[in-house]
Amino acid sequence: MPFDLWISRAQEFGHIAAAAEAPSFWARLVGTRPAHVLIPEGEVHELMAGAPATARPDGQSWWLRHLDYGDPWTLVRFVSDARPGWGHVQLSVSAASHSFLRNWGDSFDLAVAMAEALGAKVYAGEEGTAVSAEDVDALLDPEGAFVQRQYEAWRALRARLEAEGRAPLEYPLGGLDAVAEFFCFYLHPAAPLEPRQVRDALADLPAGTALETHGERAFLLMDFKTGQGITKVLLRPDGDLQIWPDHWPGPFQRVAPGTLEAALDLRAKLGGRITFFRQPVDDALLAELRTRCTMPGVAFYEWRIAARS
Repeated sequence: MPFDLWISRAQEFGHIAAAAEAPSFWARLVGTRPAHVLIPEGEVHELMAGAPATARPDGQSWWLRHLDYGDPWTLVRFVSDARPGWGHVQLSVSAASHSFLRNWGDSFDLAVAMAEALGAKVYAGEEGTAVSAEDVDALLDPEGAFVQRQYEAWRALRARLEAEGRAPLEYPLGGLDAVAEFFCFYLHPAAPLEPRQVRDALADLPAGTALETHGERAFLLMDFKTGQGITKVLLRPDGDLQIWPDHWPGPFQRVAPGTLEAALDLRAKLGGRITFFRQPVDDALLAELRTRCTMPGVAFYEWRIAARS
């Protein structure tokens, strides 16, 4: 579940929650709220102009890249109140991201800076705890209870998603920050394979990787220098090879191209045909995959969902 920070001119967090839920009953109650407790949408657009961000199709949200590192950071979203064109700003950080702890911590400084520019306040998390610039350093003390609680929750989430075979998203999508695996290949061999054949083929590819085995039928290709996972390979009971990224070291743009090339190399060494999920990988699809696997995983996921519909 994403972690949210809210930027608002409201004096109480309950007013923001009402706008976010926006049922008709609440809309009637808050419809007469004076404009001075809401942020004009135009001010948010002015603030985001020139930011290292990708504007979303809804016209009210942005995928913001980290100011120092240039990789996915947080979703910035304008949330209308009952009055169109007026509302609050939501910063939503993917709790499933491999960079969650960095993104989460840095988002507090971002929220405080944006709130100052908008003449607003910051409210954190489901509880809506008010946060000021003076609070941030103490709140984000690495040894403090607040940080430790987030760290333990993130570790537990990663373990659960790994066990469930779910893939993280760098930016939340409609409240989701993890989904079913969306970048998976199958090698259908022409003849039955033995685990030894798969192991020998993996040990020979590609340059700069190391091989880790898990039992007889599961394998992990790792970056030789960093020791971080890149690609998982499983010899399935039905005889097919399943090939998909090790998402957790991330980011998607690092592990996806290596996973695609590993699948192609395995086909060249072991023979057979390759599918993306169950779609044959022809030249046109291969070219499409090579282009799109260099984008954030969440963008690839949106493309795949659109292509299937």
